[in-house]
Amino acid sequence: MGQKGHDQFVFLNEFQVIVPEGYDHATRLDTFCKMHKSEFRFCQRNLTDKNYSAGASKPLEAGQRFSVKAFQIRGWVTTEDIFAFLRTAGASLLGPYGITLVFEQAREKLPTERRCTSFDKRDALGPGLRVLPFIYAAPDVYYVLDFDSFGPDHWGPNYVVLCFCEI
Repeated sequence: MGQKGHDQFVFLNEFQVIVPEGYDHATRLDTFCKMHKSEFRFCQRNLTDKNYSAGASKPLEAGQRFSVKAFQIRGWVTTEDIFAFLRTAGASLLGPYGITLVFEQAREKLPTERRCTSFDKRDALGPGLRVLPFIYAAPDVYYVLDFDSFGPDHWGPNYVVLCFCEI
């Protein structure tokens, strides 16, 4: 596999998120997890600022706006295929920070029964973790916030790639 055409990514929907006033990149993940833990059936305990903030590709600042496009994967693609797709789309790599914004501002826009993930470069994913966060929305309205590892052919039809383009 490698360098598949963009027909492997099926557009689902588009919405906007705004980095809120008072946003602090250095404490965002710890604050998010404390505030929203009760809303998740499972919330990954390693989603912490210690594991992610230092290596984030794009530290966010209050007031930034993003158009978020959700694409379901058709068939199976590699991680490199996804990065190529995101580069072509001009997407910012927000990793767990993008996931937290979407959960707070547009969770109803997430498709159910799919793992919705926000990519970041491998070395931004915490020491020794090399995993990407995803949110899974079940039809009976519960959420899971967990990790998946980078794998060579790991990404299939049960995944939705969130593409963040700064406005």
